[in-house]
Parts: sequence; structure tokens; C-alpha cells
Amino acid sequence: MSTVKTINVAGHELPVKYGVNALNELCKKWNVSFNDFGTLMEKFTLDQMLDVVFVGLKYGHKRAGIEFTIKPEDVGDMFDDHFNKIVEFVQLFGTSLSVEETALPQGGGE
Repeated sequence: MSTVKTINVAGHELPVKYGVNALNELCKKWNVSFNDFGTLMEKFTLDQMLDVVFVGLKYGHKRAGIEFTIKPEDVGDMFDDHFNKIVEFVQLFGTSLSVEETALPQGGGE
């Protein structure tokens, strides 16, 4: 979940990162529990898809150490001529949340 990826939009390589903070921010914004988030992902609205893009860019820029100056209302404008790129962000979001199950340490934490 913690790796910065890049997505090319209109010739610009944009840093994108989806992790726990991004997921938490979206859960709060949409007033949805973590347990219900998977069901919501199956029927994202366009507004929600743009929110996914925004938080991915926000945390991608932060992790890459790049100043983030994009406003939420600017996100839609980025895709006027590149609408298919929104889907690329949403797909990256979905795959970023798919984490392989890891074994927990044995023992009682004594």
C-alpha cells in the first residue's frame, strides 16, 4: 500500500499513493465504515471517483516530497480530454487496497 506510483496525464507524470491515510480520509468524507467500503467501491459515483484521484495525488505528492497545489475542484478539469485516466486511478486504488495476507507472529506478546 505504501509505494508511490506515477500515472501519466496529458504528458505529466503524477505521483499517486493510496495507503491507510487515504482510505481513512475517504471513509470520513463519505461517512462510510471500513467494513462497508468494499461494497461502496462497486458503485462509485463520479464525485467519489474524483475524490479517489484527489487523495491519491495528495498523498503521492506528500510521499514524493513535491508541493501539492491541486485543489479538489481542479481535479475534474485535469480529465476533460483524458477521461479514461480516471479509471486508471480508481483501478490503482483498488489494487493498492489488495494486500496479501501476512502471518502474525506466534505467541502472546509476553
